[in-house]
Amino acid sequence: MTPAQLEKELNKALDNFREEMIFLIDTHDEKYLTNYDLENIARQVFYTLDDFIKIIVKYTKTSR
Repeated sequence: MTPAQLEKELNKALDNFREEMIFLIDTHDEKYLTNYDLENIARQVFYTLDDFIKIIVKYTKTSR
C-alpha cells in the first residue's frame, strides 16, 4: 500500500462516518439528544477509529 492508497482508505472511512452522522441527524426528530443518540454517536466514532486502526496496520505491514 502506498501513502496515497493509505490516504484514500482513511478518507473512505471518514466519508462513511460522515454519511452515518448525516443519517442520524436527518432522522433525529427530538430537540435534545438522548442516551440512545449518544450511544449511536459513540458507536459510529468507535467504528471509524477501528477502521483507521485496521487501515494503518495494513499500511505498516505492506510498506516494509
